[in-house]
Amino acid sequence: MAPGSQFTVAGVTLATWSFCGFRLVRAGVDRDPAPRRRATLRLSAGCINGVCAANDGLAAGSIAALKANKSTPLSPVTGQDAELAAVRLIVSGDQYMTVHKPFGSEAAAAGAMALAAARGQRLDGVTTRRVKTRSGAEVPAVLLTPVPVILATIKNTVVKDGVYTLEQICPRHSLATATRPG
Repeated sequence: MAPGSQFTVAGVTLATWSFCGFRLVRAGVDRDPAPRRRATLRLSAGCINGVCAANDGLAAGSIAALKANKSTPLSPVTGQDAELAAVRLIVSGDQYMTVHKPFGSEAAAAGAMALAAARGQRLDGVTTRRVKTRSGAEVPAVLLTPVPVILATIKNTVVKDGVYTLEQICPRHSLATATRPG
């Protein structure tokens, strides 16, 4: 992967790189959440083959910027957190994918770890792995598998897990009439 440029616009750090002949953008955020929601990415039409955003809010901002720059066809844009707005953007064909992290699994792991810690027990009994921190220290961890959400998997992921209903996702339309992105 050939590195490209990195710059910050309204609190959003953008890094571009080339991979197999494609020009990609990765959007990350500074710590202050206010500017990232208002961020407008100034992208040249036709030169971005994809956007891998740190979250669904940045993905939505990237989609708006691509549309404002009349980028057609719209480059694939991904996000994470499975926000309702992102799932709707997937249904409309504007966002390619988001990432769903099932709350039940996260809550069960966090609860088991909290209970063990409160009882003064070692976390190794409830964790599945150890990971290294930036300082190099190893800490017990539970690593769960994130679930990709695309148009074809909406019903079997966020709807099946009870995160959203079909009526919330498509108040006036059905998933059967949804279009494929880009």
